[in-house]
Order: sequence, then C-alpha cells, then structure tokens
Amino acid sequence: MQEIQRQILELVHASGEVSIEDETVSERLKIALEEVRFYLSELQSGGFVELHTSRTYEGDSYIATGVTPRGFMVLQKKLKLEDRADSKLSLNTFHIRNEGNTGAQLFGDRNVANVTQNNRSDMNEILQLVDTLKQLVETIPSSNREVAIDSLSLVEEEIINPTAKMLVIVKTGLFALWSIGKDTASFANAVTALAQRFGIHFPG
Repeated sequence: MQEIQRQILELVHASGEVSIEDETVSERLKIALEEVRFYLSELQSGGFVELHTSRTYEGDSYIATGVTPRGFMVLQKKLKLEDRADSKLSLNTFHIRNEGNTGAQLFGDRNVANVTQNNRSDMNEILQLVDTLKQLVETIPSSNREVAIDSLSLVEEEIINPTAKMLVIVKTGLFALWSIGKDTASFANAVTALAQRFGIHFPG
C-alpha cells in the first residue's frame, strides 16, 4: 500500500504546478479509480498532498493540486508515510517561548502552544526572519527553490493567520526548509533562528 502511495505522491510532484485529476492518476499508474481515490484521501489526511474535492453521484472525486512540505520530505526520504499529520505529530505539544508577558494559549487538533509575547516585537522579529529567508532562497540550489518558496508561504500564512493546525504546519514547513537548505550556511542559520522561536530543534 505504501509503495502505491509513494508512486501517487511522485506523480503529483512531477506534475509541478499543474493539477492532476484522480482519473489521470488511475490511467497513468494502471490502478483502479476507487483505489486511487482511497489513497489520495489517505495522503491528504496524512498531510502529504493538497486536494480539491468534488461530490458526484458515484462519490467523492479528487483533483491533486500539489505536494505539501511534508509530502516533499517523504519523497526526499526525510520522513516516512507513517508519520502522518493526523496521528503522530498531532499528539505533540510545542512551546513557543519568548521573553515577555504571556499573551495567549492556542488549543486545536490536540496541539497546545504556550505563547509568550512582548507586545508586537516578537511577531515583528519572526516576520523579519521570514523575510530574510525569502531573500536567501536565491542562495540554495535552484532545484529546491520552488519548494522553499512554497514552504515559506505556508509558514508565513500560518503565522499571520493561525489555524487550529498552526504548529503542525509551521513545524512541517520548517523541517522541509531545513532538509533542502541545511547545506547552505546562511539559509540554514536563518531557518534555525526561526525554528527556535517556536521551540523547534533540528537533528544533528
């Protein structure tokens, strides 16, 4: 089953910015449409692909619009398909720690973030780090820039307009950025600095 999911993930990634319908996936991989729809649903639930869903008289049909940073990490063998966003990572508790008065607590999807704020200065510093990373994208290999830009956009959007899955999305995006830019010192340092703001630490 995992091998089929990986094949689907590779096909969606290979399509680039072009969306791909479930029927096309079925035809190219020679897999029954019902199976493709099941696997696409599983990949979406796991946080590996982005889908547009349509209701038909035969059931749900899907259009894959792209691979998420988590999905990219699976393709790069930095993450396993078992490490789903709706299971393992969603049980984690992250602590965002900065100097200042406690501003709020964020609860959602079994995640808890203890947020401390120093007026707007912490948010401004975080967004400045995001802007720095945008400028440093040009320093990483060109083959990774598109994924880096997409990951940065997801992280920035969640920081500005947080959802219930904010910390899962931010962590996933930052790990994707680390995996593709860790060999470029300036980029890696900026990613690390941003990750530390969320209490996230990279291996090694």
